[in-house]
Amino acid sequence: MTILANIHRLFSRDTSIEKSESDERRNSRETMPTTDNVVDFGVQSEGEQSFERPTGRSGRIRTRMLPEGEEDNSYSPPVGTDQLRGGRVRRPVGWLVVIEGPGTGDWFALESGLTHLGRGADQDVCLDFGDQSISRQSHAFITYDIARHRFQICHGESRNRTRLNGEVVEHKAALSHGDRISIGKTTLRIAIFCDDQFSWAPILDKGGPQ
Repeated sequence: MTILANIHRLFSRDTSIEKSESDERRNSRETMPTTDNVVDFGVQSEGEQSFERPTGRSGRIRTRMLPEGEEDNSYSPPVGTDQLRGGRVRRPVGWLVVIEGPGTGDWFALESGLTHLGRGADQDVCLDFGDQSISRQSHAFITYDIARHRFQICHGESRNRTRLNGEVVEHKAALSHGDRISIGKTTLRIAIFCDDQFSWAPILDKGGPQ
């Protein structure tokens, strides 16, 4: 009987030990922090890339939503004009680039219709770079016919002549891509954008619908 009692106490002790160890393991798993789906945005150690937590929900940029049926009419060009804010040309048909004389490197966008070239601030192409041989008003004109996709140049009211590729402009003369226009001591080169391959809609012609 004594031997049986000792064996019973031994097995009872082993069972309680195993139960205690099992409880400890289960408690350890329950209290262990979970790392699934966790991104560390903290400062990394030296030599590693650091991250900053995105601002706003999910780091997305917030956009302003307009009510249904409402349009953003904060700005729209006047009807029949190609002008944007600050007098910028909205739909250019070409460009004039100053390649010689005062103002070399500057450029001007051309719009459809009639373009005035002169030294005055009210001119479409204001060549106020210090070349006093350029008239303030209407030294020359450039026209773009949006129906025929053609550029032409005409001398204005200045006593100083306008030259196209070295030749004096007496009457209206056709302009081609790369032509050189000399006004006073200033030479400009025309870069044509609209041609037989592409042109803006006729309603955008300067001065309103045609």
